[in-house]
Amino acid sequence: MSLVLVLVFTGFGFAIFRICSDRQAQFEAKLAELDSVNDEVANLQLQNEKLKRKVELLKTEAGVEEVAREKLGLVKPGELAYAVVPPPPPQFASAEDISVKYGEKKIREVDKDRGTIIRVLRHLFGPEKKTAQSSHGNGAEV
Repeated sequence: MSLVLVLVFTGFGFAIFRICSDRQAQFEAKLAELDSVNDEVANLQLQNEKLKRKVELLKTEAGVEEVAREKLGLVKPGELAYAVVPPPPPQFASAEDISVKYGEKKIREVDKDRGTIIRVLRHLFGPEKKTAQSSHGNGAEV
């Protein structure tokens, strides 16, 4: 009988231990969540203070002038305004530009298929040289 009582009490003790350890894990998870929420509240309070200072600044003439200069480009009489303009995008030569530059009437269909590499090579080294064979039949370069 005493062995049964020991086993029952051991079983109850183990069950209570499991319940307590589960509750401890839940409690620690809630503490971590509370810390996270407290950090978020602190960040929001800082952001709120910054916004309050900005509102107070915008209620003054200097604050309104600052915003008008930054956002709307306000320039007072007698002041010079400078605008920084980005450079224009680079323009690349088209096939027609290259053919006109080197006196070609038309880029051959084969060159169109080969695409950019042929056009770059032609741009760098000029049009292909004609051989005398095509005009005179002897094969010497002109």
